[in-house]
Amino acid sequence: MTLPIPRSRAQVTPVPNVRDTEATARVIPSYTRVVKTAISVPEEIYARAERAARKLGLNRSQFYSAAAERLAAEVESADVTAAIDAVVDAANADSSMPFAITAGTRLDDDPDSQW
Repeated sequence: MTLPIPRSRAQVTPVPNVRDTEATARVIPSYTRVVKTAISVPEEIYARAERAARKLGLNRSQFYSAAAERLAAEVESADVTAAIDAVVDAANADSSMPFAITAGTRLDDDPDSQW
């Protein structure tokens, strides 16, 4: 059984430049929230962003959203890389490492070894 979505919250407001012909599609309201914001950008960066957005066929909101998403992913990736580097550094700081390398080399050089 399908429950009807209340019409007052289920209508999508048509967005300019959207190629979707179903402008009044039903959606899950809490998953489609858009936040409007105002930002200050130096003129040179603004002009570059406008040219790039036009070249990519994106509107301003789409372009800035994509740029923010990309930078956020890069920052999150850097956090993961730093955590991995810390684990590698801790493993390399193990004082038994030189002993293990020497022992392994000796076993490898021994012709009677089963290695």
